[in-house]
Amino acid sequence: SRDGKLAITYKAIDSSIVIMDPDGSNRKTVYDVTKQAGLDPNMVAHGLAGAFQPTWSPDSQWIAFGVGQWFFTRGQGSATIMRVRRDGSGLEALTDGKQNVGFPSYSADGKEIVYRIVSGDELGLRVLNLETRKTRVLTTMLDNMPGWSPDGSRIVFTRKMDYENYDVCTIRPDGTDRREVFAFLESL
Repeated sequence: SRDGKLAITYKAIDSSIVIMDPDGSNRKTVYDVTKQAGLDPNMVAHGLAGAFQPTWSPDSQWIAFGVGQWFFTRGQGSATIMRVRRDGSGLEALTDGKQNVGFPSYSADGKEIVYRIVSGDELGLRVLNLETRKTRVLTTMLDNMPGWSPDGSRIVFTRKMDYENYDVCTIRPDGTDRREVFAFLESL
């Protein structure tokens, strides 16, 4: 956050969202996975479900994150983009929970969130307008881990090229000018 707080997934306990000082002090749970209905406690205990990839809003008042099933179990369950105020209040779902979505990142102005979707035939990156709640398609490939640039001009992400190779790409928020920044095979 702008005031130096960290937001992390606290996997040592239960994959809840915790904020703290950089030295680990002043820890506070702002989203408690154990109070979330619908998550299999066994999957949470094995790190296959929970809250992941917290990201601060530019004004440091909100934390967005994904909640649901992850990794190789994502095809068996859904995940939702959520947000909560830094004090733990105001929890709200930003997506409907019918698909597996995750890895949110705020735009520089805090008005939009980019996230990834992997659900049935729907793949790629989506951009959610927080005011209108409308979503637009950014990409339709096996793309993941989006991150909005600090100036808001580009979004960086990984694209799965084959069974074991991912490229690092950037794209403009309007979906134009996709560029490969790092291709794994070319680097060997």
